[in-house]
Amino acid sequence: MVLGIDHIELIVRDVDEFVEFYEKLGFEVLLRTGYHGGSAELKLPGENQPVLELHSATGEESIGENHIAFKVANAQEAYDDVVS
Repeated sequence: MVLGIDHIELIVRDVDEFVEFYEKLGFEVLLRTGYHGGSAELKLPGENQPVLELHSATGEESIGENHIAFKVANAQEAYDDVVS
């Protein structure tokens, strides 16, 4: 059973530009790294907010949503439920 969203990852052209945009919306920067040619993790204030991960497009990656990660109590049970 899905308990919530853990994080959402977006691939962007300019991490700095997107960080500035999301900060104006009230997001807090949790982490900045050089990973993936530049990346950042942000979240809205408050409890149980999902993390928004941004990273620069590298190679042939397409700009846009990379993935959404869900929170579950037991990963194996969640997997078994989905594939059964």
